[in-house]
Amino acid sequence: MSGSGSKKMSRRALLKAAPVLVAAPYVLASSALGQRASTPPSDRVAIGIIGCGRSGANWIEGYYRLRQFQIVSVCDVDESRREHIRSRIEKREKGVKAVRDFREVLADDGIDAVVIATPDHWHAVIACAAARANKDIYCESPISLTVREARQIAQVSGRYGRIFQAAMSHRYSNSYRRACDLIRGGVLGKIRNIYASCGSPSQYSMLGASSTSCPRGFDWDLWLGPAPPAPYHPNRCSSAYDGWRLYREYSGGSLAYYGTGALDLVQWVLDADSTGPVEFAPPRQEGDKAIPLTIRYADGTTVIGAQGPHKGTVEFVGENGSLAFGVGDKGFTTWPDSLAGAQRARGPEKRKISEDAITDFRDCVRTRSRPMADAESACRSVTIAHLACIAWWTGRTIKWDPAKEAIIGDDYAARLLDRPKRMPWRC
Repeated sequence: MSGSGSKKMSRRALLKAAPVLVAAPYVLASSALGQRASTPPSDRVAIGIIGCGRSGANWIEGYYRLRQFQIVSVCDVDESRREHIRSRIEKREKGVKAVRDFREVLADDGIDAVVIATPDHWHAVIACAAARANKDIYCESPISLTVREARQIAQVSGRYGRIFQAAMSHRYSNSYRRACDLIRGGVLGKIRNIYASCGSPSQYSMLGASSTSCPRGFDWDLWLGPAPPAPYHPNRCSSAYDGWRLYREYSGGSLAYYGTGALDLVQWVLDADSTGPVEFAPPRQEGDKAIPLTIRYADGTTVIGAQGPHKGTVEFVGENGSLAFGVGDKGFTTWPDSLAGAQRARGPEKRKISEDAITDFRDCVRTRSRPMADAESACRSVTIAHLACIAWWTGRTIKWDPAKEAIIGDDYAARLLDRPKRMPWRC
């Protein structure tokens, strides 16, 4: 804690208090009030990486490309993973800590910001605790396991003046920004349909105990954290795409993982970062015809959860033609071709945009400005994915009030907006 006359909570006290720390904030440093904007350019932002799987490891080269960052701590419940990552970092600089418990990272006053690259069921708990511990936050997508967790992240990071950035790299692509510019400028005319490849939701695990014992140096109980008690099984905690992402206890499946990115692109292009759709209809069969997931906005704009006519990941179809993202190796493609050369009408952002997500995070940590993929926009986008999962799981059309953030007329579905957490973990 900074400021004259304030008492500093000891590292041991923080570790004891962290599970219930969310109920009573203990720190509000000067940087939470925006004073870090005066940090000299020569100072390097100290980073702690929480989660040393694929996503956490990918950050190493990105951070070293920007010499303003210094990775000073890595954390993972798997000793072999965290030591492997530490050894990679120490080829460049010495003194990197490797710890098992994320609360040790949050208790380190020398750390300015954290990267959260854990399984999804941990994201909100760690993000909220990090904000209260005066750390800025970069979080892998999806930022939460539930709708309510996403809103808690936005509220807590805002309350404590923390920079929160979600992993939405498409918002930094010049090509995607050009496409966003064209659609917002009206080159497609009235939008008739939007197609988005969203994937499918997770399902509850039916795994029992494994015949393989938990590896030495792997803290299974801490890996579970807020998730329900379960016996160790390597498939539950595998970081492969057919591992923990398949299971509802830990993830919303590919619909939450891939779908959040596709739906965030839709939100961004529609300039809907502060609102969202009003209806979610699950996939269904009508005679011989399979009807995919369908999402509708209040103005009638419809998102169809499937590939569009031109096989892009996201495709906007309007009265004047189509624009698809992710066709082949191009950023975007238009039909007819002439639409791509249309006069720019207005850009999706008025401020200067960083060249990529990591640069933006660095700049925002220093200047206390809003990231392109901030907590509010990330909350709204992941909420759409979670509501689509709820519609899919229940097999019912979900009516949603984006202003009140409430499901209308379905008490059972409304209970799925959040889920209980295993004690002592909470947001």
